[in-house]
Amino acid sequence: MKIERFFPSAALIPFVREFLIIESDLETGNNLLPDTSIVMAFRYRGSVQNVEGETREAIPASAITGLRRSARRLHYSKATANLLVVFNEGGSAAFSRIPAHELFGLTVSSENLFRSAELNEILERLAEAKTNSDRVDIVETFLLRKLIDTKPVCLIDNAI
Repeated sequence: MKIERFFPSAALIPFVREFLIIESDLETGNNLLPDTSIVMAFRYRGSVQNVEGETREAIPASAITGLRRSARRLHYSKATANLLVVFNEGGSAAFSRIPAHELFGLTVSSENLFRSAELNEILERLAEAKTNSDRVDIVETFLLRKLIDTKPVCLIDNAI
């Protein structure tokens, strides 16, 4: 499994901690520990499943994951590639009016936040992009267009 980290542009720094590109040539598993960030994923190649015991549930190609109390296990098929947007604490509020607590413990389709046609276009462009830097640029441009609130949430900043 190859993981490449990118930092956001100046305009997104208040909202996005980092972008991660996770590529897996081989079928593999990954254990994720709880974190303080909401994560949005764009899977532009392969498939990923959430594993709970003997049950496997497919994760949508474009998904958003809320905060969790416990670890979780993911299964990546061969030749899988994802671009993850790791939001700062409270950062997702700049792009959606859905309160973060409603996502707690969930992984849901990003279609709950954005139009499916837009998401499908992003996924197609990510798959066609030549470099990972180009992929990050595509998602940054999308997020900048979706920015609805340019002020960080002061209550969250003060709590942190």
